[in-house]
Amino acid sequence: MSTTAGLVTEYGGTRLTVDTLASIREEEPLCAPVLKSGSTHSITAEGGGGKSLLALEMSLAVSRGTPCLLQGSTEPKRVLYLDFEMGRAKYIRRARKMGVDVLAQDVPNLVYRQGLRLPSLDDPKGAVGLLALVEDAQAELVVIDTLSKAVLG
Repeated sequence: MSTTAGLVTEYGGTRLTVDTLASIREEEPLCAPVLKSGSTHSITAEGGGGKSLLALEMSLAVSRGTPCLLQGSTEPKRVLYLDFEMGRAKYIRRARKMGVDVLAQDVPNLVYRQGLRLPSLDDPKGAVGLLALVEDAQAELVVIDTLSKAVLG
């Protein structure tokens, strides 16, 4: 099968195409004014520039419904954080410095995954694996830290 965009995959009995994915509408802000549901975002900076720290801070705020980037609180959202960079010890240490004890389950809406053995996310098998993780976590926000370590190309 193919579409005009050239990508079709089956997931959970649903046919996903680029057209289907493009039809997802923007909805509410997750971390105003930076993150909106239904959108793709990228944080770029030099190595050691704080990208993972910022991503973690926003993820914790969105998952807890606490103020994000000095903006008002929102309803807590399910967040899937895929860690391909910092590792569990650094994740725990950084969250504690932000006043959140992830070991005490202060963040029931944050699903943290590290050390995943997924096919490359720029491969259809990796995409299907990612969609399975998203569905399993019932995620409304997915953070991939660091995308360049999760893809081949």
